[in-house]
Amino acid sequence: MEFFQRHIAESIFILRHAILHFVDEWKFGIELSNFLVITDRQLEAFLLCKNLLKGQIGAGRLWTLFIHIVHEMFGPEEALRYFRIALHYVAKSGELWCEGARIFLDPTSPHFSLHNAQIALNYAVIFTPRYGDTFIEVPDSMAA
Repeated sequence: MEFFQRHIAESIFILRHAILHFVDEWKFGIELSNFLVITDRQLEAFLLCKNLLKGQIGAGRLWTLFIHIVHEMFGPEEALRYFRIALHYVAKSGELWCEGARIFLDPTSPHFSLHNAQIALNYAVIFTPRYGDTFIEVPDSMAA
């Protein structure tokens, strides 16, 4: 509620309080990191995600957010480096593979590759079988 009313300080306080009192619930950290990114506080979000990963190294969503922030702050080289590290811990995360595709679809990156992006998206579909909503129609131009 505080977030939607743009009470930034209160929102941060509530989320930090939740993180301190519910230590095992890493999703509060993701929410705070997302909030920090939205409010243009990328460095804080980066540091928070990096710290959270020390205790929740098997959380694919956390790795995905961290890599996204790294990509924005430090570019595709660092994003790809962390993507490769994350694969050692959460290779079966569909969200991680989507973030990998995002790296390969960055036209400013030396790693730009439609082929690699397609492979990453195929893995994302394989590793995201929940709810039966993972059917993605691939345009004919990418299917070849």
